[in-house]
Amino acid sequence: MGSFVDGVPARELWPAGIWESLDRFVQGHAIAAPAFSFYGSANAPLNSVSAEFADRGGFTGEMVMQVPEELAPRWAIITTATCDIAEPGVKKPKKPFVQVAPVVNIEHMDSGQQGHVRRNRIGHFVYLPALSARRDGLWVADLRYDQPVEKSWLACQEPVNAFESEAQRDQFGKALAWARDRPAMGQAFIDHVQRPLQLAFERLFAENKELGTRIDEEVSEWAVEADSRLNPERLAIFVISGGEVSQACREWWQIAVDELRERAAVGGLTITGPVFADLSSYPAAEYLKLTILGRLHSELSNS
Repeated sequence: MGSFVDGVPARELWPAGIWESLDRFVQGHAIAAPAFSFYGSANAPLNSVSAEFADRGGFTGEMVMQVPEELAPRWAIITTATCDIAEPGVKKPKKPFVQVAPVVNIEHMDSGQQGHVRRNRIGHFVYLPALSARRDGLWVADLRYDQPVEKSWLACQEPVNAFESEAQRDQFGKALAWARDRPAMGQAFIDHVQRPLQLAFERLFAENKELGTRIDEEVSEWAVEADSRLNPERLAIFVISGGEVSQACREWWQIAVDELRERAAVGGLTITGPVFADLSSYPAAEYLKLTILGRLHSELSNS
């Protein structure tokens, strides 16, 4: 017995115009949202939709739950890689589905949170500048959920630009990759390194926003080289940039890591660094040895 995904007809057997229509779409295009649904439990609701099913009465156990009209998003965004949408050059396509994620308006957030969203500092939201400029509201892709739609359905939709440039779409692709590829780190790392650093950075923003913004702009990502990701005993902290960083930035990182070092040593974790790595000159072979952790404000799945 094969996969239920099998059975895609050869390209020439598809209805006329389907493949040509699919050529219009790229990853990051917005479309009118399909009906979103998921398999959940009315006995143990974990979100607003399943809670509503539970409150209605008469629903028990596991079931398919369709997002009701009053909660349904107006837009969705294509998360599938562009080359997998129309599968150019493939005589017999093998991928009948495209993944889409909901697009939501988060203008109800306070101004501080909105600022973080616009700078893509909230990992599961990706700001959609072109859609926000043309439609009322502050629109983001919500990467906590995605759903397959058949390509024949997608071909009947109209693509809407959610980004203003190819570079912005590339950043969206990187955000999607990071959502799947971010490393799992052990609790010792979370307790002695990641959380304290994030808290220190939050305090810096509260006390000296100008310096916090400068550090955020100068440091593209941070990383570690550890003897073990899940049960580290020794690790080095690396500060990655695309050029020279200011003395103020270096001093803040040095002080922050020194504080980590003292506390972590009590828990049996040895920390070295920070090592400042300029990607314009840092050896690629050395960079590939590192565990990249994104920007300091980024959240890990187990944080």
